[in-house]
Amino acid sequence: MIKIVRHAQSQTNAGEIKHGSIADYKVKITDPVGKNQALRVGAKIGPDFVRRALIYRSPYFRSRETMDLLIEGSKAGTENIRIYEDPRLREVDHGYEDIESQQEMRKEQWTGFTIDIMAGNHQQIVLIESLVLLKVFIGR
Repeated sequence: MIKIVRHAQSQTNAGEIKHGSIADYKVKITDPVGKNQALRVGAKIGPDFVRRALIYRSPYFRSRETMDLLIEGSKAGTENIRIYEDPRLREVDHGYEDIESQQEMRKEQWTGFTIDIMAGNHQQIVLIESLVLLKVFIGR
């Protein structure tokens, strides 16, 4: 089973900071709304699933925060939790350039984009991501 978790409410989602005013990877989740969202998702997923899951996250700070709070909310503890950081889980990074001028580059970059997850004997996977659309193929 795969559970896809979008990062919790971020500072840009809430309008606390303007998009592009800081490097995108540095955007944090909000307190208390974003933090509570992540804790609630962890509680809903539960400790048994989290302990047995392979957890993949993007390198963005908001995904890291969401993952940490998800694990805390699940009450799974931190021992033996398998976490993998994959830069391919990043959302499109607009940088500081005009978004419209990047459309052609985005088409080329995202053509055929897939993430192969080698689950082995693991049947449970959690992806913490920021993408609007994510293609996931499970290989055995």
